[in-house]
Amino acid sequence: MQLLEKSRFDQKYKYIMEAMDATPPAVYFNVPPAQVQSVNTFNGSAQSDEMRQLETVVACLVLEAGGEGTVGMEAVNEVIHNRSKKQKKSLYQIVTAHKQFSCFNGGIYAAVQQAKNHPKWTEATRILKNELTNHTRGAEHYHTLSIHPSWGKELLKRGAKTITIKHHIFYHF
Repeated sequence: MQLLEKSRFDQKYKYIMEAMDATPPAVYFNVPPAQVQSVNTFNGSAQSDEMRQLETVVACLVLEAGGEGTVGMEAVNEVIHNRSKKQKKSLYQIVTAHKQFSCFNGGIYAAVQQAKNHPKWTEATRILKNELTNHTRGAEHYHTLSIHPSWGKELLKRGAKTITIKHHIFYHF
């Protein structure tokens, strides 16, 4: 990350960390997937779009892999970043794409509020801030071991390799 970009991210990260301690109790709204409320409150004031977007990515890490520990959340972070780079989209656009991350199927805002109450919220925030890991060797897709999606078979036919991390299987080329 360039120095200027890292500096901006560090400022946003510090603000998130400070603000999380003062976040009011969760209010659950059912916002359809891939749609964001136009105005959201954060500590009694209008929350910036950038802050909401960062929180949404952190929420995805928590809700998709919070139970998988640090390595599991880092692996999901890798998938999000790898898709972002390949598709030339923001991290937020990747995690809120229709039916791509099941944690948002019931609505984005409610999921973010739920994630903020998770004990892994602070750790997930640090993972997003830190340098990207490569546990998955460039994976762009994953699913839990308990399901067998047809797209997984298709990826394997095209030469994808897999790596299993805790309860998730990751696909990379």
